[in-house]
Amino acid sequence: MFEQGFATWTGAGGAQGFVQAGLLAVGFFMVASLSHVLARGTWLPPNWPVKEQEAANLEKVNARVIQDLPYGVVVVDGQDRLLQSNGQASVWLDCGVAPHADLRHCSPRLAELLAAWKRRDPNLDTLFKSPQGRHFRARLIELDAERREGAVIVLEDLSELEQGPAV
Repeated sequence: MFEQGFATWTGAGGAQGFVQAGLLAVGFFMVASLSHVLARGTWLPPNWPVKEQEAANLEKVNARVIQDLPYGVVVVDGQDRLLQSNGQASVWLDCGVAPHADLRHCSPRLAELLAAWKRRDPNLDTLFKSPQGRHFRARLIELDAERREGAVIVLEDLSELEQGPAV
């Protein structure tokens, strides 16, 4: 706009340049506004089932992948209640897949380890022994930076490594 104004003032340009510059500015404004509205999803009908279906499909895929892992996987919420676990973890921890069961009922030692991890204990030892005598390493993955929303706990069975190779 400044360039067009300067050209008109010096007599080098006509008034049609103002119209072109104005239309270009309006076009950019409309594209930016439309992008903002579409990004927020405000033009989608509230009962649009596509996003719900995608979320349901993603949940099924995640559950299937977790079930097929050779590691034990336990997902807990901020109150240390089980949200999800795979079959391997259920067997190793001798805990059913009861939704919202307290982690302390399944594995008191793992619950203690989780509490120390939440406190960011510098002396945290992620190795522990189950009541059945199996040795595990737990890897804890935070769901939020403050470690308040829960965690994903990946259990690796070290018992077979301790026994050595079969002869």
